[in-house]
Amino acid sequence: MYRIEITGDRVLVKNLDQYDKGISDRALPKALKAIGRDVVGKATELLTGNRTGVKTLTSKNDIERTVRTNPSVSGAYPVTIFTGNLRRLAGMVNPGETVSSDDRAGGEISYTAGPEEVIIFNSAFYASMIHEGLGSSEKYGARPFLDDAIEAIHSSGNMDNRIIEELEKEKINSGLG
Repeated sequence: MYRIEITGDRVLVKNLDQYDKGISDRALPKALKAIGRDVVGKATELLTGNRTGVKTLTSKNDIERTVRTNPSVSGAYPVTIFTGNLRRLAGMVNPGETVSSDDRAGGEISYTAGPEEVIIFNSAFYASMIHEGLGSSEKYGARPFLDDAIEAIHSSGNMDNRIIEELEKEKINSGLG
């Protein structure tokens, strides 16, 4: 039986030897693309919190300060929206492809997926701070939205369903099913 390996941001499918190579070679990229779309969708859901803005408060001494208008929802899922970059810059790399993305910190990040894997990523420069609970997100703790999205899709059985569905379609299309 095939095996799904999840390593960080990579979903890898191994041991498809029991299937005709032509069938698995055609089915696996389709299944992994569907899995990637499912995971990015779930990550986007986790990142779609209430929109937060700021307002200026003036004290009795005429001192102005800026505060968030909705701080009670910060620090949990869904992550509060400030700019929308976390949702907009979430993406995936299809099997056998390379994607480059500006990391908004002056550099470029490049992701390359092998032929039997899909990579889920977020290229927003502060994504890792929210994911790992670092910097200004330290007070809220880690919110590993990519890991949680991958785990949610995997534990729901959706990854297995996508793989089996595509293998069955290819068997029928090739006249073997």
